[in-house]
Amino acid sequence: MVIADKFVWLHFPKCAGTEVGAVLKALDIPGSHHDPIDYNNIIWHHTLAQRQKHDPSFSAEGKSVVCCIRRLPYWILSRIFYEFQRSYHVPTREMLLKGMYIEQPGYPGKADAALAFFRPGVTDWLRTEHLVEDFTRVFSGLIDLTDVDVEALFQRRHTRIYLKNPKFYFTAKELAELYDHNPVWKELELTLYGNLMTL
Repeated sequence: MVIADKFVWLHFPKCAGTEVGAVLKALDIPGSHHDPIDYNNIIWHHTLAQRQKHDPSFSAEGKSVVCCIRRLPYWILSRIFYEFQRSYHVPTREMLLKGMYIEQPGYPGKADAALAFFRPGVTDWLRTEHLVEDFTRVFSGLIDLTDVDVEALFQRRHTRIYLKNPKFYFTAKELAELYDHNPVWKELELTLYGNLMTL
């Protein structure tokens, strides 16, 4: 999470958060707070509700709340391969087709539940596939981006190597069913992108 005078940025996992966090840090926004990456105090993925519980003095009132998102098929593949790297958990084919993965401790998670957890209070979304465009659109009204080459700031840090083409994992019918199993994500993706992914 990054907290500034005019905005709060939420780090929704597997949506280019490391990249956006690094860009916000590089901009050196006066008075901004950046959660440290401290595995003994894991707070940087807080939602608004979690931060309020953690710190009752925290308030996002009157601020823009910005969060990143990406298309569902890319998100679930990224999450599955991330969790595999951490713990070697591999979901079943049936789980994948429903948008499910296995968390590091061994319990199942679902894309829709993850998004529903982060979504409350978000006012502005940055589409991972259109980061420079969306970052400029949203943050130009919140911080001074005069003379800032936003595109040059984005370097695609920490990209994980795996086969990312949804055609390898889904048929057209399965992809449509993946969205049907995740109606929260489906609705938001339609709103933000104007369509859903098809094969």
